[in-house]
Amino acid sequence: YLQRNGITNITRENFTFSTKVNVGEFLELGPAVDQHCYNLVSEQDVVARIEEVRAQKGCLGIQVRQSLQKKETQQHWERFKLPHRLDQKVEKLCHQKEYEKFVKKRENFQQLNQLYLEREMKDGHFIEDHRHRNKELNRQCREEAEHKAKEKEMRRQQAAILREQELQKQREMIVMIGLERERRRQHMLLVRALDFHKRHEERQRKQEELLQEKQLYKEKRQEERKIELQLIREMKKPVDDMVLKDSAHLPKLKRIPGVKVAGKAFANILMLVEFLHNFGDTLGF
Repeated sequence: YLQRNGITNITRENFTFSTKVNVGEFLELGPAVDQHCYNLVSEQDVVARIEEVRAQKGCLGIQVRQSLQKKETQQHWERFKLPHRLDQKVEKLCHQKEYEKFVKKRENFQQLNQLYLEREMKDGHFIEDHRHRNKELNRQCREEAEHKAKEKEMRRQQAAILREQELQKQREMIVMIGLERERRRQHMLLVRALDFHKRHEERQRKQEELLQEKQLYKEKRQEERKIELQLIREMKKPVDDMVLKDSAHLPKLKRIPGVKVAGKAFANILMLVEFLHNFGDTLGF
């Protein structure tokens, strides 16, 4: 194949692992009667058969598919390159599609006009009908262009209205979020104030109870002290021996053996001895 076609400049880009590349001639197995017979099929025949099979299955041809792939790649690149201008891209694509439709319609009109001109040339009325057709075509083109411009302006206004509505919704949502945050903050402040008031009341109640307990304890101690003082005063009062209920009789003591002095005199002597014993150093004895 390379020698027959005179191909000499082969590089790495000419090699591929794809099974869908059709290059060179193919051998086709013969009918079922003769299994050892092969028919030589050229490259053009193979491509034509593949196109027929794809056409029967509803697939597009190679050239059409390649053009569609290029168009899809270009559109994908444009969408990837300008994501922040999506609205303008959509309007541009719509305008492009409408322009393509307009071009197709214009071509159809031109083809119809050409056929009509050919027929009129045969009939001898070419000039007048050609002018009339041109006027009609120009009028239709102007009307369609005006109609497309009006539709484009309406779509632009609708897009602006939609954007304004979306911005209004976002602003309302921000206001609602702010109000909700303020409500939660006020609620938390109220809860904290109630908690503080409750704790303050509990603290005051405990302080009052503690003061009452101290006051009661103080009053109780005062009563006990008063009773003790009264008992002490009662105990310090002189009591006559005749008033005592538990009075006992004085014991009868015997005289000290060997004492010749009277009892009163002996008592005075003992008192004098004790006086000298206590104050003897002072008196110089």
